[in-house]
Amino acid sequence: KTYNPDLILIDSRTGFNSVFGALSKISDHIVALFGDNIQNRPGIEFILNKYVNSEIKGKLTIALSIVSSGFRSRLTKLNGIIAGYLNEKNCDEIIPSFVFSREPALELIGTEDESIEDFKHFSSRTNPTSYTPFLSHMEDVLASLLPITEEADYDYDKVNESSYQTPDNCHHGIVNPEE
Repeated sequence: KTYNPDLILIDSRTGFNSVFGALSKISDHIVALFGDNIQNRPGIEFILNKYVNSEIKGKLTIALSIVSSGFRSRLTKLNGIIAGYLNEKNCDEIIPSFVFSREPALELIGTEDESIEDFKHFSSRTNPTSYTPFLSHMEDVLASLLPITEEADYDYDKVNESSYQTPDNCHHGIVNPEE
């Protein structure tokens, strides 16, 4: 109530845990971040099963995260796994998926070495990064979820440093439920 946010990001392990399970029930949209290793396969299948069973249908985006090489081939492989699972369950929908490369500006957020200037550069619309397609997708998702009350006058290239003031257990709006 104090902050009245349009968006709340909660950092939770995707898949098998009570925090994710509870939040998936009340969320308007879920961005599931995964690695492309055998450890993440059960979590991916868990999320896809929830999707196929309509528990989160239409409100899921998947991201292959913190990839340092082979971006396109690894995303293609993940998309094949997703498509194969959905096809096996007779679900012909497409789940938006993206790849997140390692980004030094993001790795430092919440540390004493973070730089608001690096973050401004990273989040600027005039400096596209590998995250730009995902951010454009999420802009569309948010536009479909938020009520339109008046013409938006938000300047995306102007970051207001005061907007990053958060409670002690938060880091720039990302809440860690284990803190």
